[in-house]
Amino acid sequence: MRLDCDADAVLLRVRQTGPACHTGNASCFDDGLLVAADGTKG
Repeated sequence: MRLDCDADAVLLRVRQTGPACHTGNASCFDDGLLVAADGTKG
């Protein structure tokens, strides 16, 4: 377990055995909201 520099975020490393998101995806952070200027996701 790690904290960021101002202790407002926690990072945990886990061995995932199923979906973490209510949508059934492995992560809640895979929807591609961030799109680069050339149209690629990232």
